[in-house]
Amino acid sequence: MTWAPLLLADPSPNLRWLVLRELLGKPAADAEVAELALLREEDPLLVELIAAQNDDGSWGRETGAAVAVHRIRSTADALSRLGYMGFGPEYPPLRRGASFLLDQQL
Repeated sequence: MTWAPLLLADPSPNLRWLVLRELLGKPAADAEVAELALLREEDPLLVELIAAQNDDGSWGRETGAAVAVHRIRSTADALSRLGYMGFGPEYPPLRRGASFLLDQQL
């Protein structure tokens, strides 16, 4: 038994795109892969994540003494999620988040 049919049944365009590309080795020119590539940014998981990004590129909205540490951790987590969804350094929200993290270095 393979997990591919179960994973392909998920409504997430990002998960389906990743299964086709990474697990089944379908090329970018494949009709379904190409269609899903156009739908990836409409994925509710992605839309919600991007909507939570702050203007400075960070994630996290807490206030108080530990704000910087929390935003660094939240931003690193969000960037990991974007990476798991298959987005790379060319994706603008990911670039803004990475820029925020680099600006926090001492």
